[in-house]
Amino acid sequence: MYTHTTLPHITKKQQEILFLLYRLRFLNRIHIQTLLNHKDYHRINTWLKDLTEKEYTGRIYSTKLKENTIPARYYLKINAIRYLKTRSECYKQYFNKLYKEEKKKEPFIEKCLFIADMYLKFLTENNSSYHFYTQSDYSPTSIIKEINPHIVILKGKRNQKRYYLYEVFEEGQPQWYKKDKIKKYLAFFAQEEKKLPVHLTFVCPQKSHISIARYIKRLEETDESFPGMVVTTREQMRQDGIIS
Repeated sequence: MYTHTTLPHITKKQQEILFLLYRLRFLNRIHIQTLLNHKDYHRINTWLKDLTEKEYTGRIYSTKLKENTIPARYYLKINAIRYLKTRSECYKQYFNKLYKEEKKKEPFIEKCLFIADMYLKFLTENNSSYHFYTQSDYSPTSIIKEINPHIVILKGKRNQKRYYLYEVFEEGQPQWYKKDKIKKYLAFFAQEEKKLPVHLTFVCPQKSHISIARYIKRLEETDESFPGMVVTTREQMRQDGIIS
C-alpha cells in the first residue's frame, strides 16, 4: 500500500493538476494553466516536467514540423493513480480505466480535450447556480451511471433543477453504436421515476451528424414524450460560442 510518504514528493499545486486529470483524463498545458488560474507558464512547465519525471504524468508531444506548435498533452500514470487512491473524493471503481491512458487513441484524446474546452467555457460564464460534472464525479451507485453521460450540467436548486446532458461521440465510432446509445438515453428517461426536466445534446463528428439528426427526428415523430434533444457538432458549438 502506497502512502504520501513512500511516493515522490510533489507540491499542493501539482496535486491539483493530478485531480484535474482524474476528472478530465487528458489536458494540455494551456488547459492546466487556465484551470489553475496561474499567469506564469514557466512555473506550470516546471511542475509538469517534474510530474512526468516522477511517473505521475505521461506527456504527448511531437517535434515534427507543424505538429510542434500543438501544446503538450498530459495524462495520469502509475504514481498518480497510487496517490489518488489516498484521496477520499476519488472513487476506487473509476481507477481501472486509468491504467491504460498511454494506449488511448487520438479520437478519445480529442474528445477529452473538447470536454476540457467546455469546462473552461463553463467556468468563465456561469455562476454558482450551475454545476458541472464529468463521468469521474458520478457515484458508482448513482442512477446516472446507467447512461453515464460525458457531461452533466445542473442548473438551479431543489424543485427548480434542470439537467443538461452531453454525449460526445468520437470520430470513427459506428452509427449503430451512436443509435444504441441514444436508445439507452430514451429508455432511461421513459421510466416514470426518472422523468426529469432534462435537455439532451448529442455532439457528433461532422460526417455523421446529419444522419443522426434524422434518426432522432424519426424517433420524436413516434413519441412526443421524449425529452428535448439536440444534435450538433464540435465545430458548430465553437461557432455558436458554446466553447472557446
